[in-house]
Amino acid sequence: MNSIGEKIKSARRLRGLTQKEIAGVVGCSEGQISYIESGNRNINPHALKIIEEVLEINLEHYPLRAEDPRIVSNADISRKLDIVIGLLRQN
Repeated sequence: MNSIGEKIKSARRLRGLTQKEIAGVVGCSEGQISYIESGNRNINPHALKIIEEVLEINLEHYPLRAEDPRIVSNADISRKLDIVIGLLRQN
């Protein structure tokens, strides 16, 4: 299994679920699930967590294309918020 999308697709099929069913739980379109499975779309950490829970899989060791600037961790967001709050308090 080479990609996170392939792992998701395989686990989904093993559980007899459709892309539409997964999309309904995640809160996205069936097309987005298709793109994720084919490796043509980044997956956000929130959606990844839901997919992991529904499919009962662990995808921690698969990269989320971290080089994509649109994907940030909660820790990154927290650090940036701390900086903004600090700057606002100075004014």
